[in-house]
Amino acid sequence: MNNFRLDYDASGRLLNPAGCDLFLNALRPAPPSDLFFIAHGWLNDRIASQNLFQWFYQGLAPVPVCGVSWPSHPWKSNAAGLLKSGAEMASYYLMKERAGEIGAAFAADLHRIARFLPNTRIHLAGHSFGARLMTSAVHASAALSQTAFVRSLTLIQAAFSQFSFAPEGAYRDILTRRLVRGPILITHSKHDGAVGKAYPVVSRLKGQNASSLGDASDPFGGLGRNGAQRLTPAECVGLNLGDLQSLRAYLQHPVVNLNADRVILSHTDYEKMELLETIKLLWSPAGTTLSGQPS
Repeated sequence: MNNFRLDYDASGRLLNPAGCDLFLNALRPAPPSDLFFIAHGWLNDRIASQNLFQWFYQGLAPVPVCGVSWPSHPWKSNAAGLLKSGAEMASYYLMKERAGEIGAAFAADLHRIARFLPNTRIHLAGHSFGARLMTSAVHASAALSQTAFVRSLTLIQAAFSQFSFAPEGAYRDILTRRLVRGPILITHSKHDGAVGKAYPVVSRLKGQNASSLGDASDPFGGLGRNGAQRLTPAECVGLNLGDLQSLRAYLQHPVVNLNADRVILSHTDYEKMELLETIKLLWSPAGTTLSGQPS
């Protein structure tokens, strides 16, 4: 089976230190051409995270998929990813920071995997705060390798700032240093209440900027609501999720905002064929490196 998971504790350590070795040994006999990692979001317990992983396992087969699990809430709570109490608001601040810290720790294991499988294209994806985790991993990869080893990054209803890749953004280096060899794909939907409404509210309360309510003109707007903002046309293009014909022409564009208003109707409404087909396009024969050679 090509289904794996890596489980991290709150400090970014693997719960099973031998897990990465088992994972690599399973792939050693026949190294895959592509390998996909997916991280779950905020307030997901083990059952909820496994359900998310299983959906990608089945939908992306036969490409190997590895789920990245992390403690996304400090106490037992709901898995809906919405603000429902003051306690969960406190959890929001903690989990946002934890996602970034675990992402930086995951980068070291990811670098090891990339070195072990030098001819395998590494694809990362994350939902909600899992998108922040994976983005942080890419950001941290700059200190580990002089050569970018991440082929693509897919941010599914990401719960962090719409200005993160802008000139003033915390993750600007990912673009300027081209730490992702292919595209950064960002799904966004006006129906995402968690990112469109709850995210701007708690960000205002915390005073986190650059990190009508929640739309693209809101300084506290989120990626999952509006996509990446304040980027030039050479850096970012906007398409519709599911428009594969147009996307084929932008598989080397730095950032692609994917409008999902017609497809994704809530923050957790990610189980869509349009999303799977978009991800599969990343490892089609048309996929190339920046040099134009097969990666």
